Amino acid sequence: MTSILQRVASAVLIACAALATPAGVDAQTADVDALLRRGLSMRRDGHDTEAYQAFEAAWSISRSPRARAQMGLAAQALGRWADADRFVREALAVSDDAWVSERRAVLERSLSDIDAHLGRLDLRCNVDGAEVRVDGAPRGTTPLPEALRLPAGTVTLQIGAPGYLEVTRQAVLAIGQATREQIDLVAVPRATSPLPPEPSVVAPPPPRRDGPFVVPRMPPPEGPPPRGAVQRTLAWTAGGVAVAGVALGAVFLALRNDEATSFNARNGDGVSANDCPRGSSAQACLDAEAAVATRGAIATTGFVIGGAAAIASAVLFATLPSRGAQARVGVRGCAAAVGRDGLAVACEVTF
Repeated sequence: MTSILQRVASAVLIACAALATPAGVDAQTADVDALLRRGLSMRRDGHDTEAYQAFEAAWSISRSPRARAQMGLAAQALGRWADADRFVREALAVSDDAWVSERRAVLERSLSDIDAHLGRLDLRCNVDGAEVRVDGAPRGTTPLPEALRLPAGTVTLQIGAPGYLEVTRQAVLAIGQATREQIDLVAVPRATSPLPPEPSVVAPPPPRRDGPFVVPRMPPPEGPPPRGAVQRTLAWTAGGVAVAGVALGAVFLALRNDEATSFNARNGDGVSANDCPRGSSAQACLDAEAAVATRGAIATTGFVIGGAAAIASAVLFATLPSRGAQARVGVRGCAAAVGRDGLAVACEVTF
């Protein structure tokens, strides 16, 4: 008896489900048709935004190519070219829909008009699975299956992936042309843990000594070079200047004498045109007199400088301290000793 009742109950449930399903489907279809009719009416009245919302509601219920196509046409009227291109292409991709097949030519003409406002973006990234956003809207993950069709002009790209720094970049698209963008993501640097502090090492105390502890002798501190070394350098430098000054005077004295001999020869060659009497204003005579005077002045200057330097060199050499006296004066060294009575320091000084 119990098994018969169970079979009857199962049969009733199956019958109810069979009767309820067509009614639910019919009600759903009626809702979609009502939304589509409402959207078309709004489009005829110029309310494209409200029409798009009605078509979108119909699409969310039915997922039908007809609703998708109407969304694309409403997006075209609103100037949302990227959405219009995507929605119309999705509708045309369904080849077995009667409504789409009947209106394919109209949809393709609309798609051609939409394409006149779009460019293509070939976006490539060095990281697979990175999220791609265009003007804030998600457009998939890398690698993208095809180039993105976007409105011509400037678009903002955002590409990011877990563990990588996000990249934001702008791209400029031209109508009907493809633009390639290569974006390389950089991994987020890992935080390095601080190194543990080095253990402090305590030096053991020095061993205790019963006897006196003697500090090794310290070398004398280095001081400035002795006065004799500087004076000797100055003496040799002055001697070199003296030699150079005398040599300069001798050379220009010889040149002055040669110029004077040539000047005197002009007056003794028996040609009156070459004579240079005293006070002559001839240019040749003036040049010859200037040459003799200039060379004589340079020779005198060289002799004066050489003589002064020679005197200074002689005085410096004469007043140099002897090498023995320099070696005997100074601190030779210091030593310290630690004993029971305290610390003692001794230094050796020579005079």
